[in-house]
Amino acid sequence: MNRPAILIYAVRPDNIVLKEILAGIEEEGVLCQVVMRQDDTMQNLSIDAAGDSALGSGIGILENTAALSIRFQTVQEPMFQITSSSANKARILGANAARAVKKIPFQW
Repeated sequence: MNRPAILIYAVRPDNIVLKEILAGIEEEGVLCQVVMRQDDTMQNLSIDAAGDSALGSGIGILENTAALSIRFQTVQEPMFQITSSSANKARILGANAARAVKKIPFQW
């Protein structure tokens, strides 16, 4: 990856969840990169993605569960987590990953 971007580490991602997360990030005008992983835990995926992202914002997706972590957060748990194929929740999670980078209030 040459440009700063939100990293998304995914293991067998649900198509709806992934598509909507990408749409939420795109709507906020921030770059992202999806990296497929073989196997990992939900917590590791998002925290590792945040740590590896030049922007400090990372998302982990494990099947139909997705989580957002921010580098340097005080707890070692995701800031936001969703468990469903809800397009709306997934889009908001993606938007919030971008909003964290832009330092503007989260959507709820």
